[in-house]
Amino acid sequence: MANNCKTDERVLPEIANQLLSELAQFCINQSEDGDEPLPHIPDKLLNALQIVFQGPLIQALDLVDRRGVTELRGKSYRLYEIEGSSSDKVYHCLPTLLYCRCPSYEFSVARKCDWLMCKHLLALHLSVAMRRCRIRNVEDSELNELLNNLFEISNTT
Repeated sequence: MANNCKTDERVLPEIANQLLSELAQFCINQSEDGDEPLPHIPDKLLNALQIVFQGPLIQALDLVDRRGVTELRGKSYRLYEIEGSSSDKVYHCLPTLLYCRCPSYEFSVARKCDWLMCKHLLALHLSVAMRRCRIRNVEDSELNELLNNLFEISNTT
């Protein structure tokens, strides 16, 4: 589903990227050994994240807290697997592509332009910034299959 939002309005996405960068830098600066995830986000930064990301933020932070984001590492590239609302559903996303196959993305992001991202994409970016991703090494062939599924057009006729 194509995003119908105005693409010439870049201010809010730039602010979102800046906030995620600030969060990542904060986590790096506060981590004692560089590998431990930081359990607490400062109130000022959390408030700014809430203003920019609105609705999906709380659910995304819940996914981060539960370590619901897994980085699938292949030899050539990586893909992220994010838990869905039901225990058997997962969504696969690329950090550089702001797209998710979940219904919330289609409705609230692409159609209504209410949010910048769904909870899955936001959880991905928050988990990367806070270094809270689980890591699983996989073969490139598995990643290729998952990517094909990500871009597969569903037949709903």
